[in-house]
Amino acid sequence: MTDKTKIRDVQTARSSEAGTTAIGMMFSTVIFAALIAGAMGLITTGRNMVSTGAERSDLEERAGIVSARIARELLGGRITVDPGGGNSLTFRKNRQGIDAVTGEVDWEAEGPIVYAFALVPGEAENGLDDNGDGLVDEGQIVRIENDVATVVSTGVRDGGLSFTRTGERVRIDLTLTGRDGQGQFVDVGTSRFVYPRN
Repeated sequence: MTDKTKIRDVQTARSSEAGTTAIGMMFSTVIFAALIAGAMGLITTGRNMVSTGAERSDLEERAGIVSARIARELLGGRITVDPGGGNSLTFRKNRQGIDAVTGEVDWEAEGPIVYAFALVPGEAENGLDDNGDGLVDEGQIVRIENDVATVVSTGVRDGGLSFTRTGERVRIDLTLTGRDGQGQFVDVGTSRFVYPRN
């Protein structure tokens, strides 16, 4: 074998090794990119789940507080209008105690109290997002006493407040709605039973 042949054989071997190395690098790069893409997908999914979980937790806490407030006030009250599964409840509270002459509870001493669903300002009940906040026909719970309305909670889904009376028991159903960090709707519902003094 001549020196030229040896050099040519060495060069051929090196160039075929270089081709194998380039293919190996490309293959490794593709696998690495796929692993990174998979990891990013998992991170994004995890972040979305945390965002949705946080919104759901906030809504659950708020729904519990609002339904407890209504129930607590209703415990010492007398229902004056049967709610019949509707979205409002009218009752009276006895703040005056027992009537000194008759010895009975004076339920009429104070005006009625109403808890009711009302659309938030800028919304109409038409299946559209009229106020541009991303929620359709959302409402609020208002407490009305002596012709003064106080907002108790916002973010109430249309149809998300109902009062049903069965015998002495009143069931309060409440559904709040919100949006998580990715703009997805999150709904949370709660029910509470109350036995008012009737």
